[in-house]
Amino acid sequence: MNQSESIGKLAPALVAAQAEIGGAVKGSENPFFKSQYADLNTVILALKPIFVKHGFAVIQLPVSDVNGVGVSTRIQHESGEFIEDSFTLPLAKKDPQAAGSAITYAKRYALKALGLMPDLDDDAEGAMFRQQKAHTEEERTRFIDLMANNDGWGLKKFGQEVGNDVMSALFSS
Repeated sequence: MNQSESIGKLAPALVAAQAEIGGAVKGSENPFFKSQYADLNTVILALKPIFVKHGFAVIQLPVSDVNGVGVSTRIQHESGEFIEDSFTLPLAKKDPQAAGSAITYAKRYALKALGLMPDLDDDAEGAMFRQQKAHTEEERTRFIDLMANNDGWGLKKFGQEVGNDVMSALFSS
């Protein structure tokens, strides 16, 4: 993962944006697995207005390496601060259709990760994202401090430090 020298403005804006983001409704069919999923368009439609409201632009470009094809994703804050990373997926077939599918898949999963976005069944209640437990001001402050800390922490170490329970509590208010 790469990030700008500071993410002190990006971090609180991302916390606020993620607190507003609900899930993406599963509306597309996967005939191979006989299941439904939230497609790329649904994910973009759920994220875009909230990201714009909080001063974010997302840039996604195709990438390739010896392992396959994928996507590089950068979330850029209006302050100039950014976080970016890329990943590739192996290709079962080496043709343009397989590459395009892998890139679309990578884009969708990268965007869902940025928004902490689950797939939801289309039952309306799931999309409401009702609050279970509000986190304290102390938890919020610690979260922002850890996210913005530039002494080698970054987002990856933050997640390792606080774990899933704290992450869930922080993003549920």
